[in-house]
Amino acid sequence: RLGCVDSFAATVGPQLIRAMSGKARQIQMWSGLTPTLTEQMLGRELDMVICTETSVADPRIVQRLLFSESWVAVYPKHHPLPAVATLKNLAASAGHLPLIRYSQRSVTGQQIDRYLRHVGVQAPRCYEFDATDPLLSLVASGLGWALSTPLCLWQSRHHLDAVRVVPLPPARLGQRHFFLLSREGEWADLDDEVVRVTREVIRHHTAPAIRQHIPALPASALSCPDEEFT
Repeated sequence: RLGCVDSFAATVGPQLIRAMSGKARQIQMWSGLTPTLTEQMLGRELDMVICTETSVADPRIVQRLLFSESWVAVYPKHHPLPAVATLKNLAASAGHLPLIRYSQRSVTGQQIDRYLRHVGVQAPRCYEFDATDPLLSLVASGLGWALSTPLCLWQSRHHLDAVRVVPLPPARLGQRHFFLLSREGEWADLDDEVVRVTREVIRHHTAPAIRQHIPALPASALSCPDEEFT
């Protein structure tokens, strides 16, 4: 029983399940928000969780970094942008366009709010969504701009032709990280296989496909740590 945040389940999830199908007799994948998935794991409703932020106090649960991705700014396709793409410049160039946010119920929304405070950008709260698809549909319709990530954009890639994606300069708090949570000593090293397969899918399939469709993204926008398995 594997729990995954929605953006992972919709993009990397199918290839992960295909690769793992020979390793487990039965696989169930649940998707949702990180806080819900974490609670379900603590309650033993799930055996492993792929999430974007953790504060699990249970010492039996092991946390391993899978991959990281950088925040990007997303604008309506023909909106004028500044010559230097700092977040402050981008926010100023938005003009009358409001910042469309991920909701505070989501870890992504909380992380983006921390990032905005860190770089000194203030924007009124107008529209908030749990999911990327309605958020990106408003941007594509010219009703606002947003901060998102490569994986979220790939999840809603049918909107990509109507938006412009702008990489942001590296900054502290400028990334979100994906982790695998598993219980130590359970599942006979199946957690190692989940880590290995996930990174392989990201490196060889997901990241190249995203960069092909969003060529403005640097290679560092979606990256995996180097780790050897013995």
